Amino acid sequence: MSRKYDNALIAVDVCGLGAGLVDRLIEMGDNVIGIDNAARSDEPDKYYNLRSEIWGKAAEMFDGGDIELRITPPANPLVAARHSPLVGGELKQSEAGSFGHTGGELIKLKGQLATPTYEFRNGKILIESKSEIK
Repeated sequence: MSRKYDNALIAVDVCGLGAGLVDRLIEMGDNVIGIDNAARSDEPDKYYNLRSEIWGKAAEMFDGGDIELRITPPANPLVAARHSPLVGGELKQSEAGSFGHTGGELIKLKGQLATPTYEFRNGKILIESKSEIK
């Protein structure tokens, strides 16, 4: 998967089933790192655990414009699946013959991302659990 997206780093929670997934992705040659989300944060005075820190840093990066969401058209739209794996949107052919995503795709993608809530526990940021996000 990382090879499909310019060797992007894949971070996987190694608790539970994630450990086996990390091993398999490494065997397949993917650029992957195992993360223990329950581990101590690098900023323990601010974040309750590593998971809270990761979500907090991501929010700061989006807010600061350091990262953004974008939809990349398939390399070969003629053989690409009819539905985009990222947003489930249909590919449409423009009048000029090129393929792209329909309007509103970025909004759909943003809507599919979880926006967890947080609380302060002992004066530190704690992101809601995975089961509460679902």
